[in-house]
Amino acid sequence: MSSSHSTPLRIRRDESEEGLTVQLSGEITEDARLDQVGPLEGRRILFDLSGVSRVNSCGVREWINFVKRIPAGADVRFTRLSPVMVGYLNLVANFLQGRKPLSFLAPYYCELCDRHVELLFEVGKEVSAASRKLPERRCPTCHGKLVLEEIETDFLAFLAD
Repeated sequence: MSSSHSTPLRIRRDESEEGLTVQLSGEITEDARLDQVGPLEGRRILFDLSGVSRVNSCGVREWINFVKRIPAGADVRFTRLSPVMVGYLNLVANFLQGRKPLSFLAPYYCELCDRHVELLFEVGKEVSAASRKLPERRCPTCHGKLVLEEIETDFLAFLAD
């Protein structure tokens, strides 16, 4: 049964010459209609997962079933993984069916101005499997040092796989 406070999953599709971009936002639960993404073969598909705010246990099942249906040779890429999606990527085997994300959002906190912010990092550019360290960042508001809200080695564990 769904919570009355849940945010239903929204799927936005943008077609271009370069392929299809699918932006998911909201919650992935047993009510998520991932089949509404549409066909996944024959073109490049980029999944923007920055808006995924929550995944429950039934949502994990729905997500795994969805990514299993992606044809093996399909040019499918995952980008801008929300911290929630990074967490599940670290916990659930084959969460992306062996694909690596192009980028992800990391949650930071500024102690000076009491601000929470998510920053985007590109895999292979700003962070790599070899370093498994995030570069130091400053608060966009007060320029104080930002603190990662996760244990860095645990949060970046997916890079080692």
